[in-house]
Order: sequence, then structure tokens, then C-alpha cells
Amino acid sequence: MPSPSILLYLERPWSEAVREDAFASSAAFLMGLRYPGPYWVERAIQWAEQGCPLTAEAAHELLRIAGSSPKQFPQQVRQRAAAALRLSQADLAAQPVAPADGFAVR
Repeated sequence: MPSPSILLYLERPWSEAVREDAFASSAAFLMGLRYPGPYWVERAIQWAEQGCPLTAEAAHELLRIAGSSPKQFPQQVRQRAAAALRLSQADLAAQPVAPADGFAVR
């Protein structure tokens, strides 16, 4: 399990943190999304809004946060999680898909 101090990466903009240490940044992002309180969750959502790529695990965590109870996370946090998930899905849908055989379709 990563050290809680790794969460401090979330205090910086995503682009800056990933340039310094991509592996630690990835771990901090996921750990922030899984944190029980809203502060680190909000920082991680901010990274998603800044363009941090979502893994299946991260998308699952955003979905969990968006559907959580009002007692667990404030409405604004739940709405931002849902919006970040929709934004990443829209980005994926807009990207061209390469054919499985590796040949370009004309």
C-alpha cells in the first residue's frame, strides 16, 4: 500500500506531478479517489478534470463517488465525479479506433 504522503502529489497540477514521477502520480490519483474523506477525493477529481487519463479502476471509483450517499460526499463532489467520468467517456468516444488487424480502413 502506498504511503499516505504520496497523496501530497495531488496538491500540484496533474501535468506537473506526472512529469516528476508518473508512477507515484498514478498511485496518488487512485489513492485520492479511494480516500474516505472529501478533501483528497476533490483533489483527485480535479486531476481528472485536468486530463489525467482514467484507468478502469479510476472510472469505477468515480462512479462509486458519483453514486454515493450525501452523508459520504457533498453533492458538489458527487456531481464533479459524474462530470469527470462523462468527460473522459466523451474523449474516448471521440478518439478513432484502430482496427484489430492493424491496417487502416479506407
